[in-house]
Amino acid sequence: MSDFEEPVRVWQEVRDVGGIILAGGQSRRMGANKALLQINGQSLIDRVASVLRRIFPEVIIIGGNLGSPTPFNLPSFQDLRPGAGSVGGIYTGLCRTRFPRAFCVACDMPFLSAPLIHHLTQADPAADVVIPRTNEGVQPLHAVYSRKCIPFIRKLLEQNHFKIIDFFHHVRIREVGEKEMCRHGWKPTSFFNINTREDLTRALELAGTEGMET
Repeated sequence: MSDFEEPVRVWQEVRDVGGIILAGGQSRRMGANKALLQINGQSLIDRVASVLRRIFPEVIIIGGNLGSPTPFNLPSFQDLRPGAGSVGGIYTGLCRTRFPRAFCVACDMPFLSAPLIHHLTQADPAADVVIPRTNEGVQPLHAVYSRKCIPFIRKLLEQNHFKIIDFFHHVRIREVGEKEMCRHGWKPTSFFNINTREDLTRALELAGTEGMET
């Protein structure tokens, strides 16, 4: 099945979770809009959107200058707090989604694993944040957030604090470690993101041997 065909839905068990694509980065190190960079003829944001559409009943895009139409004609919203970085994008997404929880992911991760994302939504539905942890640390731009986080993120923004993890001590966190993730489709490339031209070159190499993780 082509990524651009109607996806086979696997979200029957995650009807209470939405998908949020964060596309508002400045791309300063890249010097171009990362969301529109292409791998094997498909833009980064198209690759991300094609995975999320298989899992979630709603997928929205936050930020970015993508033009019209958006990938797969997905709803798009500008940041409620411009210039607040990723934490501002998560805040906007949680305010805009119609679901009590949402999986938030950066638009520059070209090798997402649908089974892993699905597992994150199911790992602990009562947690306010479900977040992967690798040997390199947590992955806040590949995590599930509850709308209960909104007031704590809003307070960060009011104080001009833009580090995502700075509100974590106010909410219930469920970390998902590497051993657990390995049982659910995780590979080292699952969190690979593109910030520089060197990263893009590496992604093209990986795509030639591995393709998109599904």
